[in-house]
Amino acid sequence: MPAVRVVQHKPLDLRSHLYRVFGVDVTAVPGIGVLTAHTILSEIGPAISKFRSAAAFSWLGLCPHNDISGGKVSSVKARRVNNRAAPAFRRAANALFRSQSPLGDFFRRMRAKLGAPAAIAAADSLVRADRRGRFHSTLGF
Repeated sequence: MPAVRVVQHKPLDLRSHLYRVFGVDVTAVPGIGVLTAHTILSEIGPAISKFRSAAAFSWLGLCPHNDISGGKVSSVKARRVNNRAAPAFRRAANALFRSQSPLGDFFRRMRAKLGAPAAIAAADSLVRADRRGRFHSTLGF
């Protein structure tokens, strides 16, 4: 019986691949890892700068939708969407809970002030961070 040959593959350097595609190091943003960045790449594409502002990302359904009728708020929920980018941004926002970065500080402040659903607000900040390629300018420090 012939011996079985084991083929060893080189590990892929996904971070350098992302840098080549996006033009900036997206994984430098706290909370965004390599797999999250690949999910964002597959759903949004490499040309994030083509979105004119963070408001152009409203199709992600990250921010809550307020239903107000007669001055009363009847419902405050995030819209359900059928894409993989929105849960990726939410997971990245939840990863900020243990991050010792300014964005992590912002997330913990919003969570303490507003409760656990404040991950949506932090996820919105992550969207703005990716669009500009730097995260500190969105929070004013």
